[in-house]
Formats: sequence, C-alpha cells, structure tokens
Amino acid sequence: MKQVVIIPGGFHPFHAGHAALYNSARQAFPGADVYVAATDDTSTRPFPFAVKEKLAKLAGVEPGHFV
Repeated sequence: MKQVVIIPGGFHPFHAGHAALYNSARQAFPGADVYVAATDDTSTRPFPFAVKEKLAKLAGVEPGHFV
C-alpha cells in the first residue's frame, strides 16, 4: 500500500521553513508521496494559490505535489 503524507497549511507565503518541513517529511517517509495542501482563501489572506504554488515549486516541491 502506498503511503501518503499531507502537510496542510495556509502558506502565506511559502518560505524556507515550509520547504525544510517538506524535505524533512520526504526524508522521514522514504517512498511516500508527500503533498503540501494549501488554502486558496484570499478573503483573509493575501496570497492566491497560484503565487504560493510558484514559490513552492521554486523551493523544490515536486510538480503536482502542491495542492
């Protein structure tokens, strides 16, 4: 059975600390699919999903793993 790890949060914005958490999860769960799950609620938060997704990609989050 495939293991899935989900890191939920607001990520306003996605930064080096979030990237470190993502990388730690990948090391702690080798072979698992690690996903970062972010909100797209801009009513009380300044960054839209597309901006957070780009920052996560620049930080090394695998394509398709920022949802």
